[in-house]
Amino acid sequence: MNMEESHPLETLRASIGRYPNIHFSDDNRYFPGYGSIDFGAYIDCLRALHYSGTVGIEGRIKTDLPQDIGHTVNYLHGVLACLPGR
Repeated sequence: MNMEESHPLETLRASIGRYPNIHFSDDNRYFPGYGSIDFGAYIDCLRALHYSGTVGIEGRIKTDLPQDIGHTVNYLHGVLACLPGR
């Protein structure tokens, strides 16, 4: 599934049972938090579907790896803190 999908969340819902792991990468191919994808919507959808697989992050290095990973962890921590049920 990719941003080429017309309705990516619908595609995720329809195919969730097929994947034991999911990778998050932003729309510009950098790590999550450096682009414009709303990862909160995806995480919320995964929770609603009771997804129990793993979620990995991937992306190109924008600055340097430790800084990019730190940025992504902080970004995702903020996303998770804002979701209902947290």
